[in-house]
Amino acid sequence: MNRPPQKTILFILDDFHIGGLASFVNTYVRYFNDKGYRTIVIGEEGESLHHGEYFIGSEVVSLPQSPFAARHTNLFTYLLYRGHFFWKFIHAYNIIRKKEKIYVIHFNLTWGPIALLLFAPSVYNYPRVITFYGDFALEHKSRMGVVHGLGELRLIVKTAGLALAQEMSLVLSSRVIVFSEYAKKLVMQRFRISQKKIAVIAGSINFHEYQLPTSAPPFIADHKHIHLLNISRFENRKGHDILLQAFDILLKNKLPVRLTICGPMTGEIYHVLKIYERLKLRDSVSFLHAVTTQEKAFLMRKADIFVMPSKELETFGLTIVEAFACGTPVIGTPVGAIPEILSLVDKRLIARSTKPEHLAASIARYIRLDNKEKDRIKKKCQRVALQYFDSALVLKRLESLYESISHQRGVGAFIRKQ
Repeated sequence: MNRPPQKTILFILDDFHIGGLASFVNTYVRYFNDKGYRTIVIGEEGESLHHGEYFIGSEVVSLPQSPFAARHTNLFTYLLYRGHFFWKFIHAYNIIRKKEKIYVIHFNLTWGPIALLLFAPSVYNYPRVITFYGDFALEHKSRMGVVHGLGELRLIVKTAGLALAQEMSLVLSSRVIVFSEYAKKLVMQRFRISQKKIAVIAGSINFHEYQLPTSAPPFIADHKHIHLLNISRFENRKGHDILLQAFDILLKNKLPVRLTICGPMTGEIYHVLKIYERLKLRDSVSFLHAVTTQEKAFLMRKADIFVMPSKELETFGLTIVEAFACGTPVIGTPVGAIPEILSLVDKRLIARSTKPEHLAASIARYIRLDNKEKDRIKKKCQRVALQYFDSALVLKRLESLYESISHQRGVGAFIRKQ
């Protein structure tokens, strides 16, 4: 092992909910555990801790949810909730720093980092890295039109608070990690972070986990239908409405397609179900709840096409890379970082726009390719996943970044880089 195990990397999450963030941090800690580092993950309790696949080999500090979590319906109870949230993160951090030799603090999301950056001055004794997962204020703003009345007013206030908190967490960190060139431009434009402070390190996966085990039973192929798959949270910006409308166009054009949509049954699922009902798609569209990595890989290998219909603000797209690793081609909209990834395989996988008819046309064009061309694309998907996004290669850059900032201390370290 190259590094002494006494060096501790402290990962700060807001919570342990299942999603892209938990997957990214899980990939981080597994890589560094294998390299001989000690990793500690702090976050508010969530469902990802009930799955044995997350954070294996790390010390997990799961903080109980605040008693005010379900009741912050006004400003006073929200302040109580947020104050308690800050206190428990600071308390957990202070216990850890007294007994561990912290090498780097790696922030994820916003409120956990803000608690330490504003109210735990000793945090500036350590190098601080933050991963930029997306512009949370803009993501909340994209829900405008889906929520109404008092809910919309709360959304406006929350959006303003998120924008300020996220900018502070980015500015007060030593370095900012982004997953794509699109995300880099977004951070520079929205938060005025200098280019020198930003490191583009793509999201990554353990490529071999997505390969079919030799002991696995063969799939029972369904030659009657072409199976489409989407796995994402139910948020307006994720474009489920575009996907359902595009799918309806495919059906009207007599293409034998079936669609599976998988994601946590929260957020704006009811808005999606209304479109599903209006278009009368119950015989050809199925919904699944959140799945494990193994279940996800099974669905991706079984699918003929993975569809990424995002409308805006897609800073990476981990599911694209996961589908590639399974040898499943991805059709996506020309939004955010999606074209950066898809163009590594074939630019024909990118729809002309976010209009349903253009997404449907791209899916239909792929379906009509001959088998030889489809096989070529599938094989290239796997080569791209291994060459550009395998964690064994990608996270060497993160390890080098940690090393490069390991001697930076204090607030002045980030000011000199601006």
